[in-house]
Amino acid sequence: MPTGFSFQVQGLDRLIKVFDQLPKQVQKELSAELGFTAKEIRDGAKRDAPTDESRLKGSITVTEPKDLTFEVVAQTSYAGYLEFGTKTRAVIPAGLESIAGQLKGPSGGQGNPIDALQAWVKRKGIAGTFNVKSRRRTGNKATKEQQDRQVAFLIWQKIRKYGIKPRPYFFKQMAPAEDRLRRRLAAIIKDLI
Repeated sequence: MPTGFSFQVQGLDRLIKVFDQLPKQVQKELSAELGFTAKEIRDGAKRDAPTDESRLKGSITVTEPKDLTFEVVAQTSYAGYLEFGTKTRAVIPAGLESIAGQLKGPSGGQGNPIDALQAWVKRKGIAGTFNVKSRRRTGNKATKEQQDRQVAFLIWQKIRKYGIKPRPYFFKQMAPAEDRLRRRLAAIIKDLI
């Protein structure tokens, strides 16, 4: 099971072929523009990523494995499930089928999902009864845990049957960032001519 996904800006093949023939200053400008675009995509994905404990936001990074290659990576096991949704609610945009296909299947080793949901229910204060006057949850610790577990189990049953809705945050950053990159690259090339 992959631990996340990444993408690279494509369509710059011709530029990469002539990159070595360009003056060093232009090479630096082009590389800086690509790096700026990768960081722009990362920042947009972090801004739009669903949050609970911010693990997903913290896992979105930019790497530069080689010249003119920048990768924006989301490195959590559930990044793709949030991006595309699951089961009957999955929505996979055209062109991303192969990436979504790699993310299918159980993640394994993630522990009991009901435990994770129970912790979420507790953080959100979804279960239980509350005293209106004190605005505090009523009952003893064992009762509260039992109520949280029951609600978590019901949520898990619905997720297992129907899946979760997609919450796109990652790939929706690509098109606008690539358009801005192309305009900036065109301006650099225009200055050369």
